[in-house]
Amino acid sequence: MKNFRHLAVIIISGLFWLNSCTLFSDYDILHSSEKLKFSFENFKISGELLIPEGDGPFPLVIMVHGDGPAYMSYFPKLKNTFLKAGYATLMWDKPGYGKSTGKFSDKNLKSERAGILLTAIDEMKKHPKISADKIGIWGISQAGYVIPKVLEKTVLRKNF
Repeated sequence: MKNFRHLAVIIISGLFWLNSCTLFSDYDILHSSEKLKFSFENFKISGELLIPEGDGPFPLVIMVHGDGPAYMSYFPKLKNTFLKAGYATLMWDKPGYGKSTGKFSDKNLKSERAGILLTAIDEMKKHPKISADKIGIWGISQAGYVIPKVLEKTVLRKNF
């Protein structure tokens, strides 16, 4: 019986994750979308900024993907939840996928990903619709290695 419950939890979790990763947009609130491009070292990043309706500036959630292929269109239901709560979201195609280019090195993967994220933060701090002092990060999987590297290098770290 215990194994059955464990299997049921895994299946339900998998279905939830699969449902949240759908590539199809299902936003049910009004928002605007901006395609963005920025560079870090040999990486050319193509992303999408979703902004709730209104004057702003808005707090922002930067969404950091995990290992493997990843696209800016992932997690539309989660983005919709953030938009409903009044947060803008930013996500990009991972280098080597979609419209982003570049190749991670095995030796510097985490540092390169952290550099891309730091560059995204710097770019968003200059955006007129984003509250520069209200930028948060959400991540999954490999992002759990990347986000702490970024926190070590940000101003936030110096405030603790």
